[in-house]
Amino acid sequence: MQDGTLHPRALKARIAGELVTTFHNAEAAASAEEHFNRLFREHQAPDDMEEVSLAIDDGKDTLWIALALVGAGLSESNRKARKAIAAGSVKMDGDKITDEDTHLEPGEFVLQVGKRNFRKVSLAKGR
Repeated sequence: MQDGTLHPRALKARIAGELVTTFHNAEAAASAEEHFNRLFREHQAPDDMEEVSLAIDDGKDTLWIALALVGAGLSESNRKARKAIAAGSVKMDGDKITDEDTHLEPGEFVLQVGKRNFRKVSLAKGR
């Protein structure tokens, strides 16, 4: 700011960095800041996320998005998954999913619900 004081966001980041440095070390503080910036400023997926393998039932070619969200541990139920899609809080590889009838084909992708919940999903035909 013009009077020499820090913007509240910058002040908060500085305090967080000092706390992490005090209780851990400077490297941990830098890593935490990088992680925060990646998720909340750049809106990107984290580098380290849980990986999940899902299977499509025999005789089917795709998996319903709600079942994928439940199977990946990103939703407690199909109903809650559908509500999250309707609210616009579900993304696949960074693209918002707006149709609750979306079906996923085999492959690898990142599913996201909300700002902080990510899973790297590997989807294959029945086991």
